[in-house]
Amino acid sequence: MSTRMQLTDRRRSDARLRDLPPRLLASLAVTPVSLVGVVAALVGRRAAAADWSRRLGQRMGPLTDVSTRPAPPAAPVVVAHGVVAAAMGVLAWVSAAVLAAFVLRGPLYGIVVSGPYDAAWGAPTLAGAWMVHALVGLALSPVAVVVMMRVVGALYVRLVVRMLSRQGPIWVVPVSVVLAVLAGLLLWVWASHNAV
Repeated sequence: MSTRMQLTDRRRSDARLRDLPPRLLASLAVTPVSLVGVVAALVGRRAAAADWSRRLGQRMGPLTDVSTRPAPPAAPVVVAHGVVAAAMGVLAWVSAAVLAAFVLRGPLYGIVVSGPYDAAWGAPTLAGAWMVHALVGLALSPVAVVVMMRVVGALYVRLVVRMLSRQGPIWVVPVSVVLAVLAGLLLWVWASHNAV
């Protein structure tokens, strides 16, 4: 591999790392922006709602198939997009909450969980359980969260392209609906488990 190609690859890699935090934050904005867009579309501001979705999508990735000012889609399309995207964005929030729980629980395991530690990872001692939970929480969970948030962001970009231009792959709509349903089921199970 030539030196020029190595430098180009390194620059691309550096740019991806630099773009990661804003894209992750944008994936957390999917749910609130989508819910506000649903309300806006229901009160007759579908063009504004579609524009908010387009701008958020641009923060997550290039919207290559969409012109800068496409004609706004019909209100039912904007509402359906907002509902599905909001539910899908819940996965980003769940991922962030899981990351926070892992990061806090790992180093604080001995404070958060009172013994006995016989069945804990790294058992039977508090020191072993603490070390294993800290390593798992700090090492593995950020990777899983980044992957989930990137999946939500990439899918959102394709969903916006599909809504605004009616172009792009058709599989985005059913996959987004399935993820939205799974997010709803996850929240329902979690809420019913914690209510007991």
